[in-house]
Amino acid sequence: MNNPNFGGLTPNITYADDAIRGFGRRGYNWDFTTELQHQLRPGWTITGGYYRNWFGNFLVTDNTLVTPADYDPYCITAPTDSRLPNGGGYPICGLYDIKPEKFSSVNSVVTQSDNFGKQRLVNDFFNVALNARLGSDIQFGGGVDTGRTVNDVCYNVDSPSAAAGNLPATLTNVAAPPAPSAAITVNGQGVCHVVTPFKGQTQVKVFGTYSLPKDFVVSLVWQNTSGQPVVASYSAPTAIIAPSLGRNLSGGARTATVPLIVPQTLFEDRFTRVDLRVGKRFQLTQKVRLQANVNFYNLLNSSAVLALNTTYGSQWLVPSAIQDGRMVQFSSSLIF
Repeated sequence: MNNPNFGGLTPNITYADDAIRGFGRRGYNWDFTTELQHQLRPGWTITGGYYRNWFGNFLVTDNTLVTPADYDPYCITAPTDSRLPNGGGYPICGLYDIKPEKFSSVNSVVTQSDNFGKQRLVNDFFNVALNARLGSDIQFGGGVDTGRTVNDVCYNVDSPSAAAGNLPATLTNVAAPPAPSAAITVNGQGVCHVVTPFKGQTQVKVFGTYSLPKDFVVSLVWQNTSGQPVVASYSAPTAIIAPSLGRNLSGGARTATVPLIVPQTLFEDRFTRVDLRVGKRFQLTQKVRLQANVNFYNLLNSSAVLALNTTYGSQWLVPSAIQDGRMVQFSSSLIF
């Protein structure tokens, strides 16, 4: 509603030349991979790897009719809640609201983020895996995957508390948190430099296959995975903003969305999943073999949380998706 061109025919978003013209202007990513494999003994191998990728040429949307000086700062106090870090009640500052006289001034230009500051998105991951055979009857292995992600968006485009720097569409498939705000601090900790730690991206997996008498075979997969990140988006009412801001929110807004938790600092509990297969081989002819299977997915019927309600309120942290319940599947494969 703060866009005077809303509903009109005249486009109010344009692209700067540095976003669409010239060599090397599009969003990009580089990948570096190195792996070492070593045979410990006949039938036993261990593999270790390091994987790094980094991104560049981020685009931002700049409202050319305003500057950071056209915003007024304010702070609020987080609600008191035992589910929040240290029970809540901490200060959240670095929040900004546009001055009323600039509320309807909109002329958006998409341009390179480097015009305002350095944006960085880097992933560093490590893997160690073991694979072993004990004769023709037993095969087992497993591994650990872990990594760290750094997402820096510590610059101002328009509002000091709403740095642009959203990932371009070509980069949205990477495992990274949403673009943070440049000036916001939660209990004194800034949220524009977001680090997803190793504990938030670590997976441990083990598998094994054992051949039984009479051509039966049993296979098992066990995996333990990091829990989902916990965030809280709070719709702060103007009544608790006005004392710090010195006025009501511009445009008659009744609330402003405020983060209550520094991104990628709290996580749900780790969860475990076990899948089991029991199979029977049939030699139909000299060249044709059939294997019939009974597969048990999520054998322990884990109800681990896969997605949470992130809006702070009565429904905050209520699961919106959980791991599929135990499932039994019958399958077969014909080899000829």
